[in-house]
Amino acid sequence: MSDSDSVTTSTADVETEVSDQCYTCPECATTNSVVVDASTAETYCTQCGLVLADSRLDRGPEWLAVNAESERRVGGPLTDLRHDRGLSAEIGYRVDGRGNTLPGGKQRQFTRLRRWNAQAKFESTQDQNLARGLGEIQRIASSLDLPDSVQNRAGRLFREAVHAGLLTGRSVEAIATASVYAACRLRRLPWFFEEVAERARVDEPRVRAGYKVLNRELDLAAPPPLPRDFLPRLASETGVSTEVEQYARTLLDLPAVAALANGRKPGCVAAGCLYYAARELMGYGAVTQDQLAATARVSTPSLRTMWRTLTDLAAEDDVSFPSPSEFD
Repeated sequence: MSDSDSVTTSTADVETEVSDQCYTCPECATTNSVVVDASTAETYCTQCGLVLADSRLDRGPEWLAVNAESERRVGGPLTDLRHDRGLSAEIGYRVDGRGNTLPGGKQRQFTRLRRWNAQAKFESTQDQNLARGLGEIQRIASSLDLPDSVQNRAGRLFREAVHAGLLTGRSVEAIATASVYAACRLRRLPWFFEEVAERARVDEPRVRAGYKVLNRELDLAAPPPLPRDFLPRLASETGVSTEVEQYARTLLDLPAVAALANGRKPGCVAAGCLYYAARELMGYGAVTQDQLAATARVSTPSLRTMWRTLTDLAAEDDVSFPSPSEFD
């Protein structure tokens, strides 16, 4: 058999087992001749036989073929919300893997195994604090209905805090709550610090101190919250119309109004613009100051002061506020 025949035969055998990654061979300059053999993990040219790479690492998930119709993943995915990243064993209760009820002796044996397994999970006090804090993060994130990506980010922040020794002299619950708020800040989610801190098992000053430590020691570089980030949430919770929300967003885009946000809470600025827009478009009583202030987590006098500042700003000649007729 000639070399060309052997190459043709091997190519035919490999084509069913290779991926569609093809490019030009650097040796013979043949286009679309480089293939990847899935059985040997070799990347080679089918024309000249040059091996470009071998022993490749498959960084994707592992799969175990159970039968011809289905496949099953080997092990669960890694997660940052478990102290051991989800690699520990879990011993079940009362039934085996096929759903059959275990006899009483086996159940008592598995009870002892669960107790020994729980004692062997933590190699040090650091692991115990890590498991305790990650559980607290899951509890707070569940009460806030945060997405999985934010929970994982908070878990990574808390893990970094533990490895950096930031728990020394501080409460685990405070650092865990601060990690949740820091993850929300990094994702620009419109959550107020007060409503995250009120779900903690420690008082608010300790959570605030924990967030300052995370921000300083881990160099979070969290973007500053903007009033426009809180506007959709305030408009939704107060039930104002879409026109009022659009008018308030237009006010927030004005340079003169943006300058008012310096030194003020972004939620207060957004609430003041929303109240001003509601008064201009819908008149008095469209939304009460107490309702809007409670939603924005600010005091009613602060909201009233912001509204009066906007009213004075609109009366100035060098500042042009949009006309309410444009949003009717």
